[in-house]
Amino acid sequence: VTFDQLGLFGLVEMVLFIGTVFVAYAYVWRRGGLEWD
Repeated sequence: VTFDQLGLFGLVEMVLFIGTVFVAYAYVWRRGGLEWD
């Protein structure tokens, strides 16, 4: 897969995916799910 073929659609999809992962990570972090005791 080449980046040139993806164009704007590929960029938007990557931003949405990274945003979703970031929101999920922030949610778990705020809930204290990352504490290693």
